[in-house]
Amino acid sequence: MTLSYEMSLGNYSDFYLTIKGELKTENVFGTVSEVQILDRFLKENLISNEFHKLNLQRCIRWDKENMNKDLFISMFISSLLISLIYYYFVHENKYILFKYCIYIYILIVYYLSFKYFQLIIKNV
Repeated sequence: MTLSYEMSLGNYSDFYLTIKGELKTENVFGTVSEVQILDRFLKENLISNEFHKLNLQRCIRWDKENMNKDLFISMFISSLLISLIYYYFVHENKYILFKYCIYIYILIVYYLSFKYFQLIIKNV
């Protein structure tokens, strides 16, 4: 028996949290993408090939947005921590070359966090 789109949608909404929980327990790092969830549904024959094909691009876009948000948050927090550590512990260093290297490093980290923020705003 082949699954219709409506049956696939019902299965997807009914078993989404269950499949996501199973994947989280299997994954060591705890990161589960929407594409992995969709593929698991297809593997267990809970959705049809048509449903998988129609929702694959949406899941890829959703995963990309989540990745950009995670990268922005991690880069922003690391740039703040590096700035605070430098200001409180290293800013009176007598090594000029080290100071300039730290400034360049901090600027690069802030720049990367700004670029990820722009990607979040544009919804790329």
